[in-house]
Amino acid sequence: MAKKGRKGRKNPSNRIRPLLNKLSGGEKADDIMNELIIVLSNTQIQVPQPGAYYVFQYFAATPELLYDRFPIVACTGVYDWGITGINRHINEPRNYNFNQFATPIFQIRNEELQSALTLPLRRLIQN
Repeated sequence: MAKKGRKGRKNPSNRIRPLLNKLSGGEKADDIMNELIIVLSNTQIQVPQPGAYYVFQYFAATPELLYDRFPIVACTGVYDWGITGINRHINEPRNYNFNQFATPIFQIRNEELQSALTLPLRRLIQN
């Protein structure tokens, strides 16, 4: 019996696309994030890896900092205190302290990144 090659296999599905498709435009970022957590629940991780993309809810402690409550981050480093990464909503490097995370960390697969960035999750808060 011949083995099936890679050609016949499907790539993992984009878990975010159905969520994106059902949005009407009036949803709040908080509600979208709650839905996204459910969709991404099978990729909840404990320790991020540099080079991967993640989303989480965050409450910055730095005074007078303009920050993103629901960042999508390209992780660049992992440390005892937290992670560094590029916030894709604002395209700036940021530090994220593990003590300030309000949710677990969820990995976004490479094939889901564009859909995730299309979600209206950007919520900038001034400390």
